[in-house]
This record gives sequence, C-alpha cells and structure tokens, in this order.
Amino acid sequence: MVAAMTTSMHLLVALLCGHLLADFVSQTRKTAALKTNLAVLTLHALVAAAIPYLLVGGWRLWEIPVVTFLTHWLIDFFKVKSKRQGLMPFSIDQIAHLAVILFLVKWFDVAPFVLRWVSRFGDVFSSALIVVSGAILVTVVSGIVVGYVVRDLQRAAALTRDSGFPFGGESIGQLERFLVFVLILIGQFEAIGFLVAAKSILRFGELKEDRRDAEYVIIGTMWSLVCGLLVTLATRAALKL
Repeated sequence: MVAAMTTSMHLLVALLCGHLLADFVSQTRKTAALKTNLAVLTLHALVAAAIPYLLVGGWRLWEIPVVTFLTHWLIDFFKVKSKRQGLMPFSIDQIAHLAVILFLVKWFDVAPFVLRWVSRFGDVFSSALIVVSGAILVTVVSGIVVGYVVRDLQRAAALTRDSGFPFGGESIGQLERFLVFVLILIGQFEAIGFLVAAKSILRFGELKEDRRDAEYVIIGTMWSLVCGLLVTLATRAALKL
C-alpha cells in the first residue's frame, strides 16, 4: 500500500500510467505504422492527451491535455520522420515523453482536493495505477525492449524459419514476464526458478539439435527475465513509497 504519497507523486503516477495506456495499450501495431498519416498521428496524440487527463481527474488543469497533446504530436512526428527503428530511437522517444511528464509534475503545485479520484479514493487509487503501470511495463514495454535486443542476434544467425504461431514468441514472453511480475508481488520468489526450469525442459527437445537456436532462445529468455525482475522490483518499491 502506498503510504502518505504527496500530491506531486499522485500526479506523476496518473500521468505516467496514462502515457503507458495511450502509447502501449490503446495504440495497435497498425496505428503505429500508419502514423505517417497526419490524421492518424493527430488522433493518437488526442488519445495520449485525454487518458492522462481523465486519470488525473483535475478538470481545472486544462493545461495538462493541451501540453501533452502538442508535445506528444511533435515527438511522434519527428520520430516518424526520422524513419529510424531500434532500441536507441525507441528509448529517446520514451525519454522525451517522460521529460514532458516530469515538467508537468514540476510545473503544477496543486492541492490534493483538485485531483478528484485521489480525493475520493485516496492512496488506493494511485496504488492501483502503479500496479497497472507495472503490468504494462513488464509485458508490452519489456517485450519491445527484448525484441530490439535480440533482433540483431536473429539477423546475424539468419533465423528465417518460422514454424510457430504469428507473434507466438512475443505472447510467450509477455506471459512469462507477467508471471514473474505476479510471483514477485506476492513474495513467491522461489517459484520463478520453477518457471525457468519448466520452460527449459519444454524447449530442450526442440532445440537440442541446433545450438544456434538454443543460444538465441536462452539469450532472449534471460533478457526477458531480467526486464521482468527489474520492473517488478521497481513496482514493489513504488508501492512502498
């Protein structure tokens, strides 16, 4: 449970969760690919401004959706124009969005009653948003990061064979990290070892004939677990603030 969070922390949590919901939940692959179209980009920026504003619940703070819309539109516009893909462009894009959020938190000095949902539900509301944010980070965002990390390995190994379901590996990784997320939140650290062992046994028969594929899967699994552990531990720490 969050203990005596400041108003600025409540605002930060709401804005961050709103950004994650807008950028990684409401935005599909198709939408992201179509952002070269200014109408699609503008619609996405409107959603990115509306969701945080709704979570903040401070209807007097009209500057929040205005600043968020303008900056989100510009950041995504330049990202689309650069046509660069990879971990570095992705990181720069997200750091820019985070900088805007931190600016808004620093800019506003509001009384607790201005934040409607916090005023009504107290710290429980922010606690729920922290858990939602952690879940998005550990599943979707970590999946993107791991995907970029192993992409170069995949190209170097010329892994062109695809005998599984579309996005099967991505879905498995999301479930894996979400299980780690839940197990750590409930304090069952020992169960993570069983999770790793179970996956290794299931994949051994498939990969024992191909060292290249085995190493690729192991590297991807380790990165996935590292991301899951780091995000979940950060979530636990945030819940204790």
